[in-house]
Parts: sequence; C-alpha cells; structure tokens
Amino acid sequence: MDTNIGRRKRATTFRRAGWLAVASMTTLALFGPAAGAAAGASGAIWTTSATCVSPAPQDQNLYAVGDTVHIRGSNFDANTALPWSITGQPGGASSDPNIIVASGNVTTDAMGAFCVAAYIVLPGDDGEYTVDVVGASKNDNYRVNGVEPSPSPSPSPSPSVEPSVEPSPTPTPVDITLWKYICPTYSVIPANVNPTNLDATGGHGGELDTSYGTAMVNPATDVPAGCTPKSGWQFTLTAGNGGAVIATPTTGDNGSVVVHLTGANADLVKNETWGSGVFVVEDVKAGYDFGALRCYTDIHNGDNLENIIGWNGEDAIACIAYNIVTPEVTPTPSPSPSVEPSVAPSVAPSVAPSVAPSVAPSVAPSVAPSV
Repeated sequence: MDTNIGRRKRATTFRRAGWLAVASMTTLALFGPAAGAAAGASGAIWTTSATCVSPAPQDQNLYAVGDTVHIRGSNFDANTALPWSITGQPGGASSDPNIIVASGNVTTDAMGAFCVAAYIVLPGDDGEYTVDVVGASKNDNYRVNGVEPSPSPSPSPSPSVEPSVEPSPTPTPVDITLWKYICPTYSVIPANVNPTNLDATGGHGGELDTSYGTAMVNPATDVPAGCTPKSGWQFTLTAGNGGAVIATPTTGDNGSVVVHLTGANADLVKNETWGSGVFVVEDVKAGYDFGALRCYTDIHNGDNLENIIGWNGEDAIACIAYNIVTPEVTPTPSPSPSVEPSVAPSVAPSVAPSVAPSVAPSVAPSVAPSV
C-alpha cells in the first residue's frame, strides 16, 4: 500500500485548514471583539463514532482503522465559528508525532452545539491523538489501535509419518572372536558344565577337564598347555537356531578369526531368550574328533552348538573350539599258521640225500680214466 497517499491527503487537508483558519480569523476580525469573546465562551468537546444525525452524549476514545472520528461540542456561544485540529502525540506516543492529520472549522448552532465528521482513521495511524478546538481552547484525546499483531500461524498438524522419521538408535556393532585349538588328549580339554549331556565327543565327555571356569569364556585362561592354534578351520554362524546363515568365517594363522556384526545381526546377541541369539557351530574336519565348544556364557552342554545371548554391550565375546587328532588304529597282527614248521622239514631231508649220492659217484670215476 502507498502510505504516502494518506500523507498527501493530510497535506491537502493542512492547506485547506490554513485557508479555513485565515477565513476564520477574517470572520473574527469582521465581527470584532464580540466574536472573539464568543469563541472563548465556556463549552465542552468530546469524540464519538456516532454520526452527527444521532445524539451521542458518551465520549469514545478508542478507534480502529476505517473508523470515523466525530468531534462534538456543547455549551458554546451560538452561531460561532470554531477552528479545530487533530494532531499525533509526540515522543513515540503515536505514529504521527506532532503531525496534524486533520483540521477545519465548524460553526455552532443556535443552542451553542456542534458536530463534525472530522477524520477517517487511515492505515498506519497508531497511538494517541489530541483533538483541539483552537478558538475555545478545548481539548480531548483518543487512541488508535492501528498496528494489529500478526496472527500466529496455526501449527500444522504433525504428519503421521513423523515418528518414523525420527532416527532409530543405531545398533551397537559387536565383534565375535572365534578360536580353534588342537589338543593332545581329551583329558586336557576344558569341560562345559554338563559335558556328558548332548555329548558330541562320541562318549569321551566324561574325560574332559572340569577345573576350568564356566561363567564366561576367556581366551587368556581357557587354553590348556599342549593345545596349539589351528588355521583354516571354519565356523558357521546363524541368526537363531536353524536360522539364516550370518557368516562362515575361517581361522587365520594364529588360529582365530573376528566376525564383525552390525545392524539387526548385532542386536541378536542382546536377546535374552534361548534360541533367539547368534548360534555357532564348528565344522569338524576329517582326521579330527570333536572335543568341546564354549561360547561367551553358553558353557552348558557337550554338544557342538552354542548360543550367544544376553550381551551387555561391553563384554568381549569369544568362542573356543577344541579338537583332538583322530587316533590311528594299529591293526592286531595275525598269529603264524600252525602248519608252517611241519612242512619245511619233511621235504628237504627226503629229496636232497637220495639224489646227490647216487649221481656223483657213478659218473666221475668212469669219465676221468678214459681221457
């Protein structure tokens, strides 16, 4: 909006007011001191929004943009011209400090009263304004609430998808270290709590060493003397018992391998219910026999199947598999046949003596003399 329009209108009003003021002073000069005295007679003024057609004895001091300010007066000298003006209060009290926004002249009626539609409140008007009837030295004030506060925007309803936009906590990655050891005998292999239950050793569970701890697997303490790490040994990890395969890692040169789990697979180890965690199985190679498998806190039975659950987010998770070399089976030698001694003596004596003597004597003497 061009706010200068209102100001240009006001400038025009000021010029008109100047001429009216001159005319008013001319009138006073013509009528002489008596007219001046009449203008100074006792009277009262007030502002109202009611039109001049209707009586409005009540003062109105609050206006909005677009309202018409009417100035009313009573108890003045009859038939007297009175100049008036409306001025913005100074010092930041109005948006028109010390500016005359409207002015003019009004003549009282035979009863000494008057009413004038003085001013339409313009956009941009705000604050306190004073109304003066100059000739009578009468004054009244009114206020304009012109600057309306911007309405607060209605909050948009939260979209239904907002909860899903909120990022879910990122699962904590987890590392599982798997170790493989070959031991000389069953008797040095650490036993689980119930090594003969679900025994996968083929009946050797009762021979395992029960002196090892069964709270949580610790590679620093759970490796017997004489057991050596083995590379190239594979494990299978699944999501739950019989679930999808997560990884099939193979041990390296030091006999270990680390499996790094992320996302949903990492969350599996936090589950508390048996059967819902990460399951570990070692793939036993030909030429070796199963000894034991111990994983994290699953150190319960003698089977080749352990379940990693209940991880607290801090413990190091380790699994250790123990095997022995399959013992070679030495065949028992068969006993010598009982007929062997009786055959050799019976053949040799009967043939050799009977042939040699009968040939040699009869041939040699008969040939030598004839030559």
